Amino acid sequence: MNYARLSPTLLACVLGVAPLVDLCAAATSTEQRDEHAYAIKALIERDCKLPADRQLAEWDKAGYSDGSGTSSVREALQFAYDSVWNPAKADAKRYDDKKLPEVIKRITGGGGGLNQIIKLVNDTRRIMDGDLPKPAVTPSEEKLAALKRAVESLTALMPKEFKVAIDEVKKTKEAEDKLWDLDEKKDRKRIDEITHQAIEMRLDALRLFYYAHLALREAITRGHEYGLDAKPVKEMLASFLKEHREMLQDWEFQWSDSHLLIAMYLAPAYGEGVRLGVEGYTTDETEGTFRKVTDYDASESDARTRVWIETQQLQAWTGLLRWRYELGVGNGAGDAAVKGDPKEIERGINNFLDFKNVAKGHALDHSDPSYGRSIGQLWIVAGRLYKAKGDSATAGSVWSALRAAKNPLSFAASQWITEGSASGGSGGNGWVSEIIPTDPSGALGVGTLLLAEAQNANPKQARGYTLQAAIQMRAGVAGLNNTAWAGQFVDHGPKLYRFYAKSLSKLQLPYHAAIAANEGLRQVRGRIDKTNPWLNKDKKWTTSGEQVTKLVDDALYYTSSLSARTKGAAGAKKLYEETIELAQAINPDAVGVNQEKAVIVGQINDGDFAGAIEAARAFSKKYPNEILWSYKTIQRARETWFDKVEQSDKKKAEELAGDIEKSATDMAKYIESKLASETDPKKKAELKDTLIACASAKLRQQLKQQKYGDVITQIVAIFAKPPQETELGVAMLKNLARAVNDWHKQVSGIDDKSRKPQAIPADKVTASWQQYRPAMEVFRKYRGRYVGEDSSALANASRMLAQTAQIISMQAEANQAGAKEEMTRIGDEAKRYMADFLEPDLNEKSQSQLVLTVANTLWDINERARAVRLFELFKKTLDVDADVGSYRSDPAGTIDQYAAVLAARPEFKKAWLELRDLLVDDKDFMQQYLELESDRLKEKKRDYFKALEKSREFAKLLADQKKIIDADSHKKMGEALDKLTNLARNLAYGITIDTNLALHYRDQNQPDKALPLFEQLYREYDPKNPVFAGGYVEGVLTALKSGSVDNAAIKGARDIAVRNRAETERDPRQRDNFWIANLQVMQLSAALGGKETEVIGKTLKYCVINKSTPKDDLIAPSQPGDAPAVRRPRNDLAIDLARRYLAL
Repeated sequence: MNYARLSPTLLACVLGVAPLVDLCAAATSTEQRDEHAYAIKALIERDCKLPADRQLAEWDKAGYSDGSGTSSVREALQFAYDSVWNPAKADAKRYDDKKLPEVIKRITGGGGGLNQIIKLVNDTRRIMDGDLPKPAVTPSEEKLAALKRAVESLTALMPKEFKVAIDEVKKTKEAEDKLWDLDEKKDRKRIDEITHQAIEMRLDALRLFYYAHLALREAITRGHEYGLDAKPVKEMLASFLKEHREMLQDWEFQWSDSHLLIAMYLAPAYGEGVRLGVEGYTTDETEGTFRKVTDYDASESDARTRVWIETQQLQAWTGLLRWRYELGVGNGAGDAAVKGDPKEIERGINNFLDFKNVAKGHALDHSDPSYGRSIGQLWIVAGRLYKAKGDSATAGSVWSALRAAKNPLSFAASQWITEGSASGGSGGNGWVSEIIPTDPSGALGVGTLLLAEAQNANPKQARGYTLQAAIQMRAGVAGLNNTAWAGQFVDHGPKLYRFYAKSLSKLQLPYHAAIAANEGLRQVRGRIDKTNPWLNKDKKWTTSGEQVTKLVDDALYYTSSLSARTKGAAGAKKLYEETIELAQAINPDAVGVNQEKAVIVGQINDGDFAGAIEAARAFSKKYPNEILWSYKTIQRARETWFDKVEQSDKKKAEELAGDIEKSATDMAKYIESKLASETDPKKKAELKDTLIACASAKLRQQLKQQKYGDVITQIVAIFAKPPQETELGVAMLKNLARAVNDWHKQVSGIDDKSRKPQAIPADKVTASWQQYRPAMEVFRKYRGRYVGEDSSALANASRMLAQTAQIISMQAEANQAGAKEEMTRIGDEAKRYMADFLEPDLNEKSQSQLVLTVANTLWDINERARAVRLFELFKKTLDVDADVGSYRSDPAGTIDQYAAVLAARPEFKKAWLELRDLLVDDKDFMQQYLELESDRLKEKKRDYFKALEKSREFAKLLADQKKIIDADSHKKMGEALDKLTNLARNLAYGITIDTNLALHYRDQNQPDKALPLFEQLYREYDPKNPVFAGGYVEGVLTALKSGSVDNAAIKGARDIAVRNRAETERDPRQRDNFWIANLQVMQLSAALGGKETEVIGKTLKYCVINKSTPKDDLIAPSQPGDAPAVRRPRNDLAIDLARRYLAL
């Protein structure tokens, strides 16, 4: 059956879905032709190559009337196609003609004008953005080629367009010349008209240069980093500026006082003239023109106008700084390199300081988006100036301020901050460079950001980030001694010294860390005299004062550890003693008890476990109130010691295990005796938490003794009142997961020799699940409480429980014959837990098969919204799969390459042809499939699922022939079959996923997402599938809403709906599909009009008489408390169908 093409054409062509085209239609109207062309253009723009290929082929069959040369729509489409996929064939200059037909302009982007220039500028910015550093990953060859084309097009287009624009300006010369002869009072209206026209026409011309220059200046400055040859750009701009110099300067003289933007657009032109050495352009003139804008007085303007003026002024400041930067860094590379002038960098920095002095009211987080972006660009260029100077600390400070603000370019600031930081190299900005004092608050911001980045980096990157953090904070520390920033010490000094020492410690520089922390204490002590600036009036530590206490603790730790490490060497011992004195003067509470604690902890960190245990025992005798701390510290020392000797010294490990359990039991008894009489809430809470810590210590030993049931029972009981401390809660949940996982591995016969779980009887499945289910429920309930959005702390524990749940579900399924109802319940519960534990952590980096497994599980247990996210993730892996991509481009060619191996022997010929038939359809098969009965078809329709079954039959045949076929041939055949089977499996996955997504989006009443999927499945896979066909018909109805559709197409769609209705009418499981088809028949009949509408009344009457309406068929089960007359809709689709029914 043929269907006439719809208008407007493609129901969802922008999503890459094949359009509804009559393959056998005669030549159609120009309007239809153009709509088809725009649809193909949309596919090309969205990189949908295969659908574009198909539609170009359909175009060629359609017989459209067409022009020739640059008036040919087909050639324009080929140009658009080649621009993306065959750039060497695309001649951009071919479509420069302004007199092109509108359809050609839209397809090619030709015809010139400001819009075309802005399009090309945006094309360059996608790859080489002046607000961003070069991407860490080199752009692909295709992107670099696209960048080259855009720059070349801009280089050619801008001067041509400018010439056209100034020709228009020249036409008004006579009127402008007479301007001065007019009377200011009598001819005011005429004067204003001429002035306005003169300014607007000049602005139209200057905009062409101004916007093109945004990309061209970047091509000159760093085009070499992207493989661009800037010579043609330089030559064009130099020639352009030389040719138009007198005219541009005349425009400034005559008109810049009348409109701010005249000077705004001319200044970059003057600046480029200076950079390129064009005679007649000077630095004074350039800066003076920028200053005309920056110094404009907007105080008397209304609020809205003032914001606009200030935005232009920010852009002028940015232009001035960027010009200084470009003169300072030079451009090009190799023989083409042009050296920069470092003095210009200094001048640019001075310009930035000028701005900060005169524009104190400017805010980085301004609510106006254009203003915010403009000031963000200014801060980025300022940072680049400082970095070019070699002052990376101040550069980071500037960018850090932008990053911290609510600014559209905050993300860009982050990229500039981390650019190059992960390399770890020192270069000109490294540790050995001269220390340049910088703003302490900014240095602290950048340093902490880099330390945070180091947490998520590989070791090499982490060291690079940490080194850069140390460099930043070292410069900030130097800045504290600078009179310009000395006032920041109280607010930022303690934290800055603390993180400086921390970064040095992370770099394995213990001496440096200890000295830095000690020096921080010296600086703090020097600022405490009669008053302490870090204490409030109630003698409590302020927010910055809390950093002082932490600095004291860190300093004591670094110096005590250094003293212990050096065995009391004189220098380290003296530093430690000095630190104790300073700590005593600053925070007496930190010395004595806390200082002794730090020493004991340091012993554990240094591996002196026996010494730490003895010291902790002595500490508890000296300070009886610290018995709980002593106990925890002793247990920590023993457990750390145990982990170290568990494999190497079994005897010592057994001794430590016994000590841990005995100590935990004794301490638990002590705490229980104290709890009854303790009244202080804080002390009582500490006793309770220590009691849980005792249990945790015992649990870890019980796990080692394989007492899994006892561990699960104890932890579940503990969570009746969950632990308050996050670390304790996390530890408990980890123990719980380990107990469940290890126990079921034991039950299932999984050990180091056998990784495959064994089947177990139904009664054992039930008994095991009764033990595990409470544990899994506790874990699911409390995991989020302790880890929040960052689930990494419990990621392994989640995977352990998910593994157990998956094994249980498989074992339950294997026992369906014996206790089906019970095993089904356990299997379903286990699947839900598995999905719950895995799904939140799955992302684009997760293993694709795991993503699909969890998605299918969620779909099966009706958690469809969560499944959809994962299906979409998995689809991305199919889109980049090389074999799938090859098949989509050329099914027959991809499959037939396996024939040389799989069909080489005659005994496999028949099996191969059957398998191939299920994967490849002939060119005209789909049309035959629609028109002929299945027994009249010469081949079978593509069916990836049957192809998988057939591949298994092929594999069995191959296995049976193993003794006959030589080993090498058999191996090659097996490898080829495995690869082909994997391709068929992925293709089947694609169909299943697209079907599930389409159904979900349909049920959630999201036609914009559902219809493209349905149409693709209908057209490209199975047009006889009632669900796919129903989705296709919905596409026709959607097209009717937005434009006219010819009657042939409407009748064709109705025929499909009638067929679907007949196939689903008597199936109670398909009432939704029946009602979709039934409503489609009536709605399409209404669209046809006339006598065709008679069927609507008859159908509605039949539905009412037979009590078969949406309210009868599409209802959900009643809920407790519902009135008898209440009908709950099954889902959003049911509501939509009911509304459509009522509308009829």
